[in-house]
Amino acid sequence: MSLKINCPTDHAIFLFGVPMADNGVFLFPSTQAQLPGLHIHVSHGIPIHIQLVELVQNEIGQDIKPSEIHIFQEFAEQVQYEGKSFTLYTGFTKEKRKIPLLHWHTLPDILRKMGKHRHRLSYLKAWQVQTGALEQNVRAVEMDDKELDELVKERSQSKEEV
Repeated sequence: MSLKINCPTDHAIFLFGVPMADNGVFLFPSTQAQLPGLHIHVSHGIPIHIQLVELVQNEIGQDIKPSEIHIFQEFAEQVQYEGKSFTLYTGFTKEKRKIPLLHWHTLPDILRKMGKHRHRLSYLKAWQVQTGALEQNVRAVEMDDKELDELVKERSQSKEEV
């Protein structure tokens, strides 16, 4: 694995998928609700991919080899939160695990539990990368419950007219 990415921020988050042995569903270790994923303070003298591999090895265990960890080089999203800058990375392993830990969740569950703030869009982009839909044009709009109800009503009325 040869990554040519540098982390531009002092903090990084790695949204890392681990497939479960029985059903192939990916679970993502997460230690924080507002900015889910595995967090590290970046050492700028060490390449970021080495730090992300070590982070995963500490979370999953030393039995996972660096060659089993895939990091999407085309995705590095900067996120501002509580006065700090983070860079969000995403990746996965194909090596299945039998027993997940309690703080491992599916990406849809993680998104549902996140607060309603702009950072959810960065995580939606990461999910898009994870599913291989990076090249698809996806439009995300932030709206409150009232706006959503009006949109649903408009769409149902337009279907009735057809």
